[in-house]
Amino acid sequence: MVRSKNISLTENDRIWINNHFPNLKYNSCHEFNLLSGYIEINGYYNKITDEFIHNPPTSYTGKYKIEDRYKIKVDFQDSSNAVLPKVKEIGGRIKEVSNKKHIALCDLHINKNDTTCLCGNHDQLDFISNGFKIDKFLWELVIPFFYDQSFFEKYNEWPRGTLSHGVPGERENLLQRFPKLRLYIDNDKKYSRLLKLFKAKKIKQNWKCICMSGRRFCDCHKEFLELSRTEEFKKLKKMYKLTNFKNNW
Repeated sequence: MVRSKNISLTENDRIWINNHFPNLKYNSCHEFNLLSGYIEINGYYNKITDEFIHNPPTSYTGKYKIEDRYKIKVDFQDSSNAVLPKVKEIGGRIKEVSNKKHIALCDLHINKNDTTCLCGNHDQLDFISNGFKIDKFLWELVIPFFYDQSFFEKYNEWPRGTLSHGVPGERENLLQRFPKLRLYIDNDKKYSRLLKLFKAKKIKQNWKCICMSGRRFCDCHKEFLELSRTEEFKKLKKMYKLTNFKNNW
């Protein structure tokens, strides 16, 4: 099983971090393997194109532009419940927002162990399938996450939308990635049934159908069997095996 404890930064990675995030320092010894320090936010979210724009021209002064900074820690050894490195906001900023706005930390996408919920479980595959890349991780997950925090603190809304907590959020994330499953996964019980099917090497036609009708696949949603043989479905199974989808909430 691939876990974040197996992720390590190369010398080129450390040079890249020093050039782009000079206030993040890397510490690697027998006890620690982490980045810590300040990460700078300078960008905006383009709703039309659904893109996060880094370092926009100074001439852009729209509502969606955010310039901010957060003190964080990125732990490459903590492998609990995820395949990606664990990120914590250690400056107390998000907890202050929680207290000020009387909002639970989970509603600010902070897990019970104080780590950030950077993305849905199914989305983690995008960041490990071709090998972990620290630049992709920081630019496409960490920076946008803290951008969202600053935007919410200022405007009381999430610029890029949000998912529900726990199992409902996992199901929403799955259906974002694989809309064809909407026909079969319309509630959390059916989602749990799907996770059980993920464990199987091959789904057989005489098994009980995913719709929980009690009938066999061959007598019910037999087209699901074809769907289960697609490459995208196989990728979802791979992600399930990597994470086991243990929940932090």
